[in-house]
Amino acid sequence: MQKEPQNDEPEGAGSTSSNDVELVAVTHDAADNTKEPKPPSRSLKELPRLIVSRRWWWPTLLVLLGMALLARLGVWQLSRLSQRKTANEILIQQLDAPPLEISGSALPTEIGQLVDRLARVRGEFDYKNEIILTQQRHQDRLGEHLITPLIIQGTEMAILIDRGWIPSRETQGEDLLAYNEGTRVSVQGVVQASETISGEKREDNLPKQEWYRVDIESIDKQLPYRLLPFYLKWLPRETDIDPPIRVDREIDLTEGSHLGYAIQWFTFSAILGIGYAAFLIRNDN
Repeated sequence: MQKEPQNDEPEGAGSTSSNDVELVAVTHDAADNTKEPKPPSRSLKELPRLIVSRRWWWPTLLVLLGMALLARLGVWQLSRLSQRKTANEILIQQLDAPPLEISGSALPTEIGQLVDRLARVRGEFDYKNEIILTQQRHQDRLGEHLITPLIIQGTEMAILIDRGWIPSRETQGEDLLAYNEGTRVSVQGVVQASETISGEKREDNLPKQEWYRVDIESIDKQLPYRLLPFYLKWLPRETDIDPPIRVDREIDLTEGSHLGYAIQWFTFSAILGIGYAAFLIRNDN
């Protein structure tokens, strides 16, 4: 009887075992993991080189300009905050100051720091040269303000008095007589600066009654007497019910939103810089 040929090859030699497959996979994984990411410290050390590199210098310049612009806006807001604080200090001084007496013996010819200061004056109204400040609102109603020259007692000079708000009129002229408040009066009001627009000039010097702002320099040219360089906003009295309606002065001693805006702009500048640095590190190939 012939013996069957024996197969000396070990069992399973012609196939790959599961253990061998796992070993190969682990070997490949180990090879893939040999390329580890750069440590953060190393990436940060390379950041100055990336910033000035030939590839990135132009975007870097644009980012730096953007950061400088955002930071400049923050500085500007801090400057506005400083100005607001200074204005508040001046306003507090004006509120604490005694009323300014405007008379023949004491006529202030410079406005200086008189704005918002309480003042008193006696004199005679000149209704013939009264002007109208148009497009003025009171409680969502459109109307006008009466601006009347007051010839200061004992002098030949006058001061403009904002006598208050009246409803819009359908006709001009005679109906203003209903708002006259006597001739010789004593007025207590708040000093207001002229509302001149820098660089603007009137095309003519013809007298006009309707104005859009109290431009004392221009109004002075159409009057037969000189005006003080400021005007008074007549303060209301408890008995004031009918027009002209006078409004009390508004006192705002807050610092506004300048500090918040400054922090916002500085934050935007920092975010831009940090974001750009992270972008360079991530794209460093």
